[in-house]
Amino acid sequence: MAKQVFNAFIFCFFLGAGHGMLFSQISIGVRGGLLINNLAIDPLQNGEGTPEAVTGFQFAVPIEIGIGEIFAVQPEIMFGSHGVKRQANDSGTLLGVTTTVNVSSKGFVNALEVPVLGKAKFGTETFRFFVLAGPSMGFGI
Repeated sequence: MAKQVFNAFIFCFFLGAGHGMLFSQISIGVRGGLLINNLAIDPLQNGEGTPEAVTGFQFAVPIEIGIGEIFAVQPEIMFGSHGVKRQANDSGTLLGVTTTVNVSSKGFVNALEVPVLGKAKFGTETFRFFVLAGPSMGFGI
């Protein structure tokens, strides 16, 4: 009986130590920001206005999983609102009457993006910088 209790104690000790080591290398953050979007249309039709920049927002939750001192894997879940604003003016004359039509339109696309990035850490305690690279998948919602 004492041997079973001792084995259970050793098992729980190593399970707890491994659990602490695993979760000490994972960090979760929150990032947000302002997006300034624009759409390039080439060539423009006659009388078609050029697109203008529209502001949106971005919100992300990065999860960093450390692999040693220098490298980490950083998957993210990112939501962004992308858009464009267009203004067009068209004027014409029919039977001596000149008419001008001004059309303004805005369009937004909300997107959910999931990048999985490799992260390399460089620098010292006071000055640190990172290099990120990896694939990303985006879904329009």
